[in-house]
Amino acid sequence: MNRSLLITTLILIFFSCSNNSDDSQPPTVNENAALEVTNTVEVTTDENNYLGVDDMLTYTISVKNTGEVDLTNISLSYTLNDNNGNTLSLNSPISHVSSDLGSSNGSLLVNETATYTASYTITQNDVDAGGLSNSISAEGTTPNGEVVIGISDNAATTNLTEPTVDSTIISQFHALNSDGDPYIKFYFDYYGQLYKIYYTDTRTQPHNIYIYDFEFDSEQRLINYTKNDENGVPIWSSDVSYDSENRITNIGTREIEFVDEGNGYYIDLSTYSEDIWTAGDIEYTERYFYKYSIGSTNPIMSVCNYSYSSEYNTVTEEFSEYGDCGDIFWNSYNGNVNNDCSDDDCVDFGHDSITNPLYSTTNLINLYPLVSPFGGNYNLLFYLFSQNNLTLINYSDPSMIAFDYTLNENNLPESSTRQYIDELGPGDITAFGNYYYQGDDIPD
Repeated sequence: MNRSLLITTLILIFFSCSNNSDDSQPPTVNENAALEVTNTVEVTTDENNYLGVDDMLTYTISVKNTGEVDLTNISLSYTLNDNNGNTLSLNSPISHVSSDLGSSNGSLLVNETATYTASYTITQNDVDAGGLSNSISAEGTTPNGEVVIGISDNAATTNLTEPTVDSTIISQFHALNSDGDPYIKFYFDYYGQLYKIYYTDTRTQPHNIYIYDFEFDSEQRLINYTKNDENGVPIWSSDVSYDSENRITNIGTREIEFVDEGNGYYIDLSTYSEDIWTAGDIEYTERYFYKYSIGSTNPIMSVCNYSYSSEYNTVTEEFSEYGDCGDIFWNSYNGNVNNDCSDDDCVDFGHDSITNPLYSTTNLINLYPLVSPFGGNYNLLFYLFSQNNLTLINYSDPSMIAFDYTLNENNLPESSTRQYIDELGPGDITAFGNYYYQGDDIPD
């Protein structure tokens, strides 16, 4: 009896010792965990073509799991400072956008990349400091509970050098109605490029208000223009495409063809029609289209309703052709608009010798007729954007409009008036336009 009990006890002790030996513990695993963080910044300016106050910085942050184990509890933190070392805060917390392998926010599979975004609005203090920088760090947890940290190699740095205001460059021009209130406002950026028009359509009751936005690329080519309602909601938008020689090929759905015949011109194919028929030995051709001609000495493009006809004798091979411009907007000018002639009469124009701040070869006037933002109601605008300031519109009925200007200390127009004159004599002098330059206080 005692002998049997002893054997049983020894066996129990043996198994107990075996269960507590070091051989039952899992080996230590080298998890080789790592995170790679990149941080880039894109800027959105307020249409003045330079980075400054109220412009937006958008940070795009990529966090990649470059280790050999999956990670959880992914979190990001940032350090945002201006160039004087002051600590700044983002507009809102860093937000998760997506993960390329489908993981939810906070998890990363091996070789998976998560994308995050954040934004910051530039202040005057940032401009005064000369810029700011943002660096990002990320951390995650391995399956064994170890914490791995990744830091962006380079801070996303933004240098701010707000340009000096130039009081000789136009900032806005307000065309005034009969009550002296602005009904059209032209907005120019720091370089004098027209980028927005506020337009009141006085032909409607109540008056419709539209805002036209023009977007340019780094070469100052117009690449998009958009018509918005008065609240800035887009009504339509048209992208502008160019060929290898920087000639327009498309404006939205409109196909544009450039004809290189001496003084080249554009054709809007949406208005183009052609009819060819034969009667006896004669082959007839008729074409109709809007013809947009480029002036040789003035960048304002002319447009007319062009009609073309030709006759070809298939027997004698005699050929004759004829082309003529109808009355849309056709100029015969040299430097300034001198006259606008229709089939019945001509309107003559006068100009002074004072610099016209609205005139520039780069502020879109060469594309006005082609873009046609006001649906054809643009004649007076062409005259305003002539090389020198408009002083007279002389109709043949007879009547005329005389314009006068008040100049500022830079000998540039500050305001203008107009006066109707007809067979009954001169009418009242009324306000016509106000000019505002960079640095001026501009009323709403």
